[in-house]
Amino acid sequence: MGMFGLSDCGIFASPWLLGSHKLPETKKVMLPVSAKWVEEKNDQHPLLLNYVHAENTVSMRWLKALGFQFIKLEKEYGVGKQPFYQFVRIKENV
Repeated sequence: MGMFGLSDCGIFASPWLLGSHKLPETKKVMLPVSAKWVEEKNDQHPLLLNYVHAENTVSMRWLKALGFQFIKLEKEYGVGKQPFYQFVRIKENV
């Protein structure tokens, strides 16, 4: 159905999510588990930062529910020059 993780990039870490079309069916389990995990990882990495395709509404809903903010739209991002939103979650008072 889906999996998520974190890539350590030095001064920040990049959360990621891979999921099938059935991922929304798992939200009752996936959201609480991933929320706890993101909170723990954000304690270890005060700055979480990455990009999500502008049309990936499932991932964007997941990110918003986990407290991420969308801060910038890159209209031509990456090799394919596709629209991507940059998103961030900052742990304050660390």
